[in-house]
This record gives sequence, C-alpha cells and structure tokens, in this order.
Amino acid sequence: AWQVERFSRRELTYYKTPTKCHVYSDVFAKLAPLIRPLANSFSTRIDSLPELSKVLADCPAVRAHPDVLIVVFRNLLENSIKYSHRKAPLKIEIGWHASEHQVVLTYSDNGIGIDVKDSGRIFYEGFRSENAMRRSSTGAGLGLFQCRELLEGIGGDIDVVRLREPTTFSVSIPI
Repeated sequence: AWQVERFSRRELTYYKTPTKCHVYSDVFAKLAPLIRPLANSFSTRIDSLPELSKVLADCPAVRAHPDVLIVVFRNLLENSIKYSHRKAPLKIEIGWHASEHQVVLTYSDNGIGIDVKDSGRIFYEGFRSENAMRRSSTGAGLGLFQCRELLEGIGGDIDVVRLREPTTFSVSIPI
C-alpha cells in the first residue's frame, strides 16, 4: 500500500532527475530505523545487522534520486523480513563494487528463497509465488516489479543472482 501511495502523489519524471546520492547517508541511514519495527510487525527475529556505515563508507556517490533507492531497498528489506525463516534469525548482507559507469550493490538474505520455477517471473507486475502467498497474506506483488521499473527509469537495473542460501539480488546504479 505504501508503494502505491508514495508514487501516486508525484510524477515519475521527478525520480528520473539525476541527483548526486550517497548510498549510505542518503539511503541506508534513513532505512535503518525501520528495520526493527518492520521485523516486530512480522514477528521476525533479528539478532544483528551489518554495520552498514562501515560496509558502504567508501561506496562512490551515484546518480539517482534518494527516494528511488529508498523504495528499492525498502522493498528488498520488507521481503527479507516477510519471508525469513521462522526458526532462525534474519541475516542480511550488503556489498558493493564499482566500475567506471556504475555501482553494483549486492543484497543477500537467509530467507526462504525463491523457487526456481518462479525465478523468471518475480519482476512481473502482480506476481506472487506460492511460497510467498503461503507465508504472508500481505503484499500485492508490486515490490520487485516497482524496483525494476524505478531502476530502469534511472538507467539502472535489478536482477536475482542467487535464488537461495542466500537469496541475492544485484542492484546496478549509474555513477
């Protein structure tokens, strides 16, 4: 619901405006306070989180509106929390590497993963896997679709590079 509300108020062109954005201070520092409340709302255990300021401290600035990246990583974070294993604490790992034209962030979690038969459809609008529907009654299948649309709108991309153990997404953002 927050995805629809957030983008119904503004034109997508606003988000396409190139802006210098620092991945840690403009994005992850703003998401950090949401993690524990979200985890509590889904009864997800989180014993520890990566020290993102250390992991992302040297990440170069990217050309993206911070709100675009906040939405992308909030969607990934919510999926990690909703689809975590119930008996083990959630673990999230983030890494990055840069080339001349882009920063690629990797986002991994130790959740239930993505079924191989669903891997080609997870970015389709409205798609929810059977695992996801059995696990959580919330969600409309818009999160990953929205991530791809927003990132493509700024010249970036998102892809799943590992389906499970750990599930890993690659997020490319122009420099």
